[in-house]
Amino acid sequence: GCMPRVAVAQFSGSDNWELNIEAVRRLSTRAAEAGCNYVGFHELCNTIYPPFKKDPKLFDLAEAENGPSVEAARKIARQNE
Repeated sequence: GCMPRVAVAQFSGSDNWELNIEAVRRLSTRAAEAGCNYVGFHELCNTIYPPFKKDPKLFDLAEAENGPSVEAARKIARQNE
C-alpha cells in the first residue's frame, strides 16, 4: 500500500480569522504539492492563542463548529484532496 505523508504547520496567528485562514490555505497547498496526505495545524490556528492575553473580549472570537473559519478550512481540505 501507499505510505501516507504527513505535514505539520505552524504560523503566528492574528485575531483576524481571514488572515489565519489564508495562512492555512497557503500552507495546506504547499503540503499537498509536496505529496502530503494530511496536514496538522496548531491549536486555535483560526485565531490567536488566548493565554498570552488576559482579555475577556477574546471570547468573542469563538465560533460554532460550522462557523466561517471552520467552513473555510473544510473547503481548503476538500480542494487539496
